[in-house]
Amino acid sequence: LPPVLSLIAYRLVFRAAGTAASMAGADTLAKLFQNAHTVLSAAFAMLVCFALMLVFSTALMMILIRGGA
Repeated sequence: LPPVLSLIAYRLVFRAAGTAASMAGADTLAKLFQNAHTVLSAAFAMLVCFALMLVFSTALMMILIRGGA
């Protein structure tokens, strides 16, 4: 859970920084923050995917072990 929360916090910070940079007229910096936000979104999606795979594979192994005993 802590990595998920930290990624969400980083995404919010980069979104806010991108908005502030675009309002200030720093278009290059705003684009950089937007791209960083996109990368963090992809990392968040991968983290959630791997967490779900861990939960499902653990549940499957527990079902298989219990069925064999």
